[in-house]
Amino acid sequence: MIYLIDLESVETRYTSEWKDHFPMMLAKHAQDVVVIDGPEDIAACTTPGAFLNFSGTNVYKAEQVRKVAELFTDNKVKEGDHFLFADAWHPGIINLKYMSELLGIKVKIHALWHAGSYDPQDFLGRLIGKAKWVRHTEKAFFHAIDYNYFATNFHIEMFMENFNVPSTSSGTSSWQWVLYSVFALDLFGKMFFLLIYGLQLSVSKVKNTILLKKY
Repeated sequence: MIYLIDLESVETRYTSEWKDHFPMMLAKHAQDVVVIDGPEDIAACTTPGAFLNFSGTNVYKAEQVRKVAELFTDNKVKEGDHFLFADAWHPGIINLKYMSELLGIKVKIHALWHAGSYDPQDFLGRLIGKAKWVRHTEKAFFHAIDYNYFATNFHIEMFMENFNVPSTSSGTSSWQWVLYSVFALDLFGKMFFLLIYGLQLSVSKVKNTILLKKY
C-alpha cells in the first residue's frame, strides 16, 4: 500500500495542480494508493507575502497526522507499506516514525524537500535562520525519512553543507524538476515506483528530465 500525504491546495501555487495530478500520477503506476488529506475549510488566503497560510497549514497537517494514527489504531498499516510526503517539512514524519518503531510495523518513508532554514531564500531561512530548534528539527526529519528527494544536486549540496551530513548517511535522491507540471510528476512517478521496487536507476538528460541518483 502507498499512502500519499498531500499538500493543501492553494490556488495561486502549484499545489492546486498537485491536488489532482499527484494522485492521478501515482494511480497510473500502482493500484493501492490512498490519499491522506486535511480539511478543506482551512484559511484559504496565504499569509501576506508567503506561499501558504502559516497557521492554516498546521491545521491541515494535524488532521493528516490524526488520520495516519487512526490507520495504525485500526491495524490497517502493514509491514512494508510506503508513506510519501509531498513536503518533507511535515511534523507527521516524526509521528509516523514514532508509531512505526514502537508498534514494530516497519514502513518506508519518502519525502520531497522543497526548502528549509538552510536556504537563505526561503521564509524559514530569512525569518528563523540558524535557530537551534529549526536546524535540529530538519536534521531529525532527514534521518527519519528513508528516501529524501531534493530538487537539484545544488539543493542536496546546500543541505549537506549546512548540516554537515555525509551524502551516504541516508537514502538520498535528487529529483530535478524544471516545471511543476503533469509531465514532471509523471516522470517522478515512474522513478518513484522503480525505486521502491528495488531497481537501480541513474538517468541524466538535458532538459525537463528527472535526475535520480542513489547516494
